[in-house]
Amino acid sequence: PLLGFGVEQIWRLSRRGAKADVLGAQALRSGVTRLEIDRPKGFTHRAGDYVFLRIPAIAKHEWHPFTISSAPERDALAFHVRSLGNWTAALRRRVEHDEQQGATSPLVAYVDGPYGSPSAHIFDSRYAVFIGAGIGVTPFASVLESIVMRGRRGDAGGRPSKLERAHFFWLNRDQYSFEWFQALLAELEKRDTAMLLDVHLCMTGARAGATAFGLELARDLMRTSGRSDIVTGLRTHTHLGAPDWEKMLGGIRKEHTGAEVDVFFCGPPGLAKILRPICERLGMPFREERF
Repeated sequence: PLLGFGVEQIWRLSRRGAKADVLGAQALRSGVTRLEIDRPKGFTHRAGDYVFLRIPAIAKHEWHPFTISSAPERDALAFHVRSLGNWTAALRRRVEHDEQQGATSPLVAYVDGPYGSPSAHIFDSRYAVFIGAGIGVTPFASVLESIVMRGRRGDAGGRPSKLERAHFFWLNRDQYSFEWFQALLAELEKRDTAMLLDVHLCMTGARAGATAFGLELARDLMRTSGRSDIVTGLRTHTHLGAPDWEKMLGGIRKEHTGAEVDVFFCGPPGLAKILRPICERLGMPFREERF
């Protein structure tokens, strides 16, 4: 046992030796910082994988796990980091300071990984449901971008080997959070000619009352006239409020009667407690990723 432990520690230290330059950093709205890191030599990953990052300029000895939000087909690694603690807040302050000064201070990162997650098996499913809440969308962003890039290269019309139909739900409290991956979703709308993806965007923080009613009416008018959604600027219709999961998942289950439909979730535990029993009643395998 001691020999096995020693070998495992040496192996982990060797993996943690991958040094990479931070190519870019951007402070996005809703407290999210986007990092783009040069891919270490020999580094390969699957859509949905995560790594541990260490940035000595922020903290010399701290490692923090983050999901890779870019597709494996890209040359660089992208991460969307939500400010939820001391380390992430310090990173945010560093990036904001550089942006205010109009100069970028060079940053170096160390990468430990990749490590697999439940989302990495999405392409093994024939029918799948992705549910991301807030920053929990990052593993699915990697999957969606991989679909886009395969389509650009003409790989089977952009359709992965097994995935025939996917239903994507993204929940956010405000409209600004949708900007994190707005360009990616717009690209998907343009390239998904095979109708592989069924996209649902939900703004759960919409206020009730006359204001919400007026917004909903305006959005319906724009949608019926063939114009973009007033909240996101996309063709995809944005729902106000939380989805009726019994109705939505039940409809998907009915659409694929007789076939297995896998549900992949990344978000807060409270929402997982709501979704898991519904999926069990519908006979849909539920795979949860914690962050």
